[in-house]
Amino acid sequence: ARRVWVDGTELVLSELEVRLMVHFARHIGQACPHAETIEAVWDAAHVETWSAPSRDGKFHPLHTRVARLRDKLGIARRLLQSRKAVGYVLMQEAP
Repeated sequence: ARRVWVDGTELVLSELEVRLMVHFARHIGQACPHAETIEAVWDAAHVETWSAPSRDGKFHPLHTRVARLRDKLGIARRLLQSRKAVGYVLMQEAP
């Protein structure tokens, strides 16, 4: 089982949130493109539907899950940064 800790406190994350954290941690300091993240984290049935942006250019299911994950990260939320029109970056240290 994978566990996520922030400042000495274990976070209660869903399996999907854990997969997101693992994906971002494997690429720490690097931009993880939206479509690549979806392919790495969701099952094949979702990839086809979600790996292209909607008409407004957004990846809504991914953005929603990352927002929830940031809420759970609390003070460490600033380590998970957005890169407009690219994806997300998990920083090793706060900027």
